[in-house]
Amino acid sequence: MCRENPQGLGIQSCSCKVHSIDSSCSEPLSSSSYPPSLSGGASGGGGLAVALEEVLVVVDKREKQERRSGLAAKEFIENLKILEGALGDKPFFGGEKLGFVDVAVVPFVCWFHAYEVHGGFSVAAEYPKIEAWAKHCMENDSVSKVMQDPEKVLEFVGVLKKKYGVE
Repeated sequence: MCRENPQGLGIQSCSCKVHSIDSSCSEPLSSSSYPPSLSGGASGGGGLAVALEEVLVVVDKREKQERRSGLAAKEFIENLKILEGALGDKPFFGGEKLGFVDVAVVPFVCWFHAYEVHGGFSVAAEYPKIEAWAKHCMENDSVSKVMQDPEKVLEFVGVLKKKYGVE
């Protein structure tokens, strides 16, 4: 609901501006930008104008989500680079034995499959040392017994994407 429209009136009566899909357009669109026949003027009911504005709102929302998603992916990749650098050629972050950093980071391993399916990149292909570390961790019974099934995590991500309209 528009902050300027607390009564919940239709988008057409809200004074909030809807931005154009075309990023080269410097002027935001509003219902007054449409001809009277489309904007609810004397002869029009405003149905098409309202539908167009609703589409623009949805497109704008998706564009913002894609930008946030892109930034999150970039940050995630940068963090993987840092982790891989810290890991070096050791089987675990602390050396030869599972340690504190390993225990703190290993819960994310079950999300790697979801990152690959929904994020479009493979941790194993891009960061082979992280993948080898994950396999070493999974050889430890205390780790493998508590890890979530990657397929269930993938299913959960799908549910979240549908719930929040990201798909």
